[in-house]
Amino acid sequence: MKINENMINSEKELINLIKDGINPLEYIQNESDVEFVSKAISHEEQSEDPYLDDMAEILLKAVIHYLIIKNEENKSLKRCLEITNLGVDREKLNQLFNELDDEAIKYMYKPIEIAPDKTYNSIVEILSKKLSNLVK
Repeated sequence: MKINENMINSEKELINLIKDGINPLEYIQNESDVEFVSKAISHEEQSEDPYLDDMAEILLKAVIHYLIIKNEENKSLKRCLEITNLGVDREKLNQLFNELDDEAIKYMYKPIEIAPDKTYNSIVEILSKKLSNLVK
């Protein structure tokens, strides 16, 4: 991923840039950038269950794609956190993704949507915590 003319190759390097105030979403050029950012954030600190980190990664990818598809001016991790926190009310988050015309994003979000309540709540909570630790 290229940020400010520099190639960022390690997740740790990306996390450090985020902590320094860089908004990585401003630099996303393709799907591999979305993957890189999502993985770096969702796996920065391992939770007790790696499955939940993987699911948090899927949710974050879906949220980033949502921001891209909706062409929101505010493409930031803070906005990702706001959307994730909508997930406290499961129906709100489900509605947000189901209203999209993009079948690929709906498909990406599906494992979150159909997760059992306890799992769903853990995914939202874990991603919210990970984003909160990075958002200033």
